[in-house]
Amino acid sequence: MTKASVTRIRHALPVSQEIAESLAALEAGIKAAIGKAKDEGLPQGLLSSILNVYALQETQRMLNGGES
Repeated sequence: MTKASVTRIRHALPVSQEIAESLAALEAGIKAAIGKAKDEGLPQGLLSSILNVYALQETQRMLNGGES
């Protein structure tokens, strides 16, 4: 996937300025954490696995009405 083919939600959907700022902060935090983990030698596969687990857990919370 090329960088040009990625659509950021804040550009694709009409969201409030507050939500756009929150998304930008979230994205920056994730990007910084990934960069730090890579710099410290965390294997790419482990990093990917960890991110996928958190995404799956959050999806399950959303589907279960916010319950953990």
